[in-house]
Amino acid sequence: MLILVASALAGNVFLVTGFVAASPLSPAMAHRRRNTALLRAVWATPGQILRTVTAEAPAVTFL
Repeated sequence: MLILVASALAGNVFLVTGFVAASPLSPAMAHRRRNTALLRAVWATPGQILRTVTAEAPAVTFL
């Protein structure tokens, strides 16, 4: 019984952690979408865009 309660609590912790991590990413990704359109308009390559997104996502999540 104690194992079930502990695993349910751990599941809730992981769920809340996911929401907390996703919360700052939503506005950042909306802003990034606009910036990506601008970068594509000035002939940025897909690799350049991918590098900027992959560099920004951890920074936004952890800060």
